[in-house]
Amino acid sequence: MLMIKRVELDIVRYKDSNLSLYPHQAIMLDEWLNHDNFLLITKTGTGKTIGAVLPVLKYKERAILVYPTNELISDQVRSIADIAAREGLIPCVWTPETSAEEYSKADVVIVHIDALSLEEWDKRKHLGGKWVALKHLLEADRPIKLILINPDILFLIFALRYRAEPLASLSAYKTLNFICIRVWSLLTPFLWSTSPETWGCFKE
Repeated sequence: MLMIKRVELDIVRYKDSNLSLYPHQAIMLDEWLNHDNFLLITKTGTGKTIGAVLPVLKYKERAILVYPTNELISDQVRSIADIAAREGLIPCVWTPETSAEEYSKADVVIVHIDALSLEEWDKRKHLGGKWVALKHLLEADRPIKLILINPDILFLIFALRYRAEPLASLSAYKTLNFICIRVWSLLTPFLWSTSPETWGCFKE
């Protein structure tokens, strides 16, 4: 019988983080300013979110983070807020119920955008339509702002279904992250492959 030993990733103490990191997470921090694009292929539970978010927090950037499902976005909003807090930053998950004081005191603003949230923002704030709500949420009014959206919303922005203003707002976001998607198979480009989960980053 072939016995395969369990492989465990080493833990790294990184000088600029309060978190214990895996090697690939530390490398992301070290190399963030040296490259325009990154591709990280790793299994579930090995810290893609930390690898993607820590450099954005460290270098005080705005970022668009794209997740395949709204359920995953909801989970990641909590996770990212926890990461920011553990790094000594004050996070704010921005919703229609957020007070102006809470928003102004935050070091990091985290926004979950999907069709339902846009309807809620429009209804609660009387903004005049979902496209106005989207434009409002994308405003580059904070130095560290993380927008979590699904691919459908991103497609509709690029297709100008929410008019031109939200698309123009994206220019203020330096980083576009695609997190927790599957690698496309080269032979069957229209089917999900069984490859490990992937995180891709495209920087300005």
